[in-house]
Amino acid sequence: MANVMANVGEIMATRGKGESSVYKRAADGMWVAAIELPRGRDNKRRRKVIVRKSKKDVLAELKKQRDLLGTHGDLATSTTTLGQWARYWLEEIAARTVTPNTVNGYRTAVNQWIVPLIGQLKLDRVTPKHVRDLSLSIMVTPKLKAVRDLPEEEWPEDTEFLSSTYARLIHTALAVCLKAAVNDGKITHNPCDKVTKPPKGTKAMLSLEADDAIKVLRYLSTHKDGALWATYLFTGARRGEILGLTIDRVGDFLDLSWQLQHHTTLTTIPADWEHLKVAEQLYLCRPKSKSGWRRPPLVEPLKSIIERHIGTRKDGFVFLTEDGSPWNPLEATKEWRRVLDAAGIDEPVPLHGLRHTAVDLLYELEVPEHVISEIVGHSSRSVTRSYRTRGDIKRQTAALEALGKLLAIAE
Repeated sequence: MANVMANVGEIMATRGKGESSVYKRAADGMWVAAIELPRGRDNKRRRKVIVRKSKKDVLAELKKQRDLLGTHGDLATSTTTLGQWARYWLEEIAARTVTPNTVNGYRTAVNQWIVPLIGQLKLDRVTPKHVRDLSLSIMVTPKLKAVRDLPEEEWPEDTEFLSSTYARLIHTALAVCLKAAVNDGKITHNPCDKVTKPPKGTKAMLSLEADDAIKVLRYLSTHKDGALWATYLFTGARRGEILGLTIDRVGDFLDLSWQLQHHTTLTTIPADWEHLKVAEQLYLCRPKSKSGWRRPPLVEPLKSIIERHIGTRKDGFVFLTEDGSPWNPLEATKEWRRVLDAAGIDEPVPLHGLRHTAVDLLYELEVPEHVISEIVGHSSRSVTRSYRTRGDIKRQTAALEALGKLLAIAE
């Protein structure tokens, strides 16, 4: 009892006027402060406890926390780490509210960057500086994983680093993650709100010049899957839109209201994600935005190319692999590279580059920008305009007919 009273005496002796919530802990000599908080939903008493090595430090933090309490009306008391919260948010919140493709991007951000680099921080200790440092760490990381494993002094002189665009994607994932923590009452503010996002890169997408596009089409005129690749060139459509095209959606128009996507893991599916499973890991999904729900006119020569390809079939996918199954989007990307090599094209133009090729050629034909946007479903190559016309079928038809003549294949 004497020891207890001595400890109490030590604590009381160290308190100053107006500091009744501050004391020195006898067990380890640490200074402790406690702030009363609003009662929780269960009406139980809540306190924010601060522990520091010196009285000066604990008083400074106490003042800071009281100011935050006055600003936000509450303080976070959780000892959860950012890593623990990020994993919970990923599987229990994000996976139930956004599309699988978006979740996969978030998963990469969380597992490869956020958790390894700053995941050990307490959730309420993440600062704007931590957010900035995360982006800087990403942008000085070599793009090739093999180079990352080498000592820095052994990195080649021409080492390429991850782009600011990539760092921006990680920043966005962290910002959404921490916004959910604010909404859940885990923290009172989002440190990402006080940090400027890394700039978006301006690296140009490779595309085919008109002469090379014609060269490819001539090669495709005898290729077993020539109709597939020609459709990309003539429409500027996205990879999954063409692979997911079904015969019943081909007529005077191409109904591009679905996309074929590859998903390896779907543990949780958002309630509003409209999809149809067509094969193992393959799903028909609605476009992510309404601008993707479009019906461009089907004109010559593409109309005849597709009709010949379909032949007497009445249903199913327009484009199939040799064994009669739907195309896996990943395999289509690889096959396109082989097509380019066989056609004698040196530039490594990706499949998505055909979308840019179509846009470039339509611009060369002086097609109005809003018509191009209608045809390709709001092209990422053009700046979004506040005024856009919808349903200009005559102009779309004229534009696609002009593109068809430009890329005409000799019969």
